[in-house]
Amino acid sequence: MASYLADIDRIIHPEDEMLLNAITGLQNEGLAKAVYFRQGYEINTTLQSILDWHCSTGRDKTNCKVLDFACGFGRATRFLVAEVNPANVWASDIYKDAVSFQKKQFGVNGFESCHAPSKLACSEKFDLIFVASLFTHLPQKRFEQWLERLFNMLSPDGILAFSVHDEALASGQKLPKNGFLFVKASESRSLNLEEYGATYVTEGYVAKAIQRVIKSRWNYKRLPLALCGSHDIYLISRNPMQDFSTFSHTQPPVGYVDWFTLSSEGILRIGGWAGEHDPAHSITDISISINQHILAHLTPDMERADVAKALNKNHFTQSGWDYSMPGIDPENQAGDIIEVILTSTTGKTSILHSSTISAASRPIIETLQHDEDMQKSVQPETEAYPAADVISKAPVAPRCRFLSRLVSAFKSCNR
Repeated sequence: MASYLADIDRIIHPEDEMLLNAITGLQNEGLAKAVYFRQGYEINTTLQSILDWHCSTGRDKTNCKVLDFACGFGRATRFLVAEVNPANVWASDIYKDAVSFQKKQFGVNGFESCHAPSKLACSEKFDLIFVASLFTHLPQKRFEQWLERLFNMLSPDGILAFSVHDEALASGQKLPKNGFLFVKASESRSLNLEEYGATYVTEGYVAKAIQRVIKSRWNYKRLPLALCGSHDIYLISRNPMQDFSTFSHTQPPVGYVDWFTLSSEGILRIGGWAGEHDPAHSITDISISINQHILAHLTPDMERADVAKALNKNHFTQSGWDYSMPGIDPENQAGDIIEVILTSTTGKTSILHSSTISAASRPIIETLQHDEDMQKSVQPETEAYPAADVISKAPVAPRCRFLSRLVSAFKSCNR
């Protein structure tokens, strides 16, 4: 069991698109689950940092009313309820089954969402509304309607935190003059592309949207790349006098495990890429351990031009790393936990990977075939990924055929 999952409910709904998409791309259920849990952990870490700051003036964090909105099947909610009383947590998503699953599995409150904000049935007021990835997919009209609706669901001192795709993620596409670009394409297998696509915005647009739907000169705070190293997060308070200057966020290092194999001779190989978005900082250590026993300390030293191009950041060119270890017993060590931890010059760390050896080193073609069949049955054949998405533009190295999908997940970090 991964160390950070020790007290976490690890049951995943079979229709959770976030896991199914990862399995399709990685062709490996163990790696896909490691990515799934890791991103849920990272999303909740950001949520907790906001909640801790909001409660630093004396509020009782465990009793704060928190709404996890557009939360899918609970990738992050499962971590949230480990730190906040589930009785004070609400889960909401447009998928009815997602809400029902979380109410039963995690013991939270919940209500079904909808496309039109005016039809949302909820009279509760919340101390924190966290929206990890909804505004990253909305057309402009819905963007501003949901901004207003969620703002009005805050308690008198409540905080709305929502993530967006900044214009820098638009893969070179120039945004319209109003700073808002909506493309009819997404990773969803069932949602209407008129209502749920891919959205990119400038800070100027967000600031004006806040003025239009809330009030001119209303305070807000932007946290660049604060969610999974890809989304910007904006904070708005119901209290017009809220001072955000005391809140700070340092983005942890980023990266992925792109390959993980265990040969019949017992040779374990694991590798990928790691780096810092801020070129002023760098990775100081990549530690690889089995059952908390350190096997190696590495630093990125391999060329990964594919990563640099996909992220549009030249300093990721030397972000690659690779490690091989002989002497692994596939049978007796199948349940051993392998972890990869990043440390950077900021002092921040990230859990890059955590899973059993057997889970992460075994592809599962059956799951992949089932997933491909599901995609064919629910996705319109005429729709494709947008030019604005690096999926269609970034070259993919043979050893990293999943980089394009990882970057998509890295950028959207959805639900």
